[in-house]
Amino acid sequence: MAEVRHHHIAPITLGYFWNRANQYGAIAAVVTGASLYVAFTTLNLIGNIFIAMFFSAAAAFVIMGVV
Repeated sequence: MAEVRHHHIAPITLGYFWNRANQYGAIAAVVTGASLYVAFTTLNLIGNIFIAMFFSAAAAFVIMGVV
């Protein structure tokens, strides 16, 4: 379960270097990443947890950049 938390530190860390990673972008990234990870693993859409983590983190970064 510790793997789930690692990619959620990224929005907070990126906030020091990238303005879009602050406020709404960071919140949207954390919600998106966690939701997609749970969906991928619970619904067995992606069997490998590390690949599920990669795609959920990638989607979180995209959402952070859009918001």
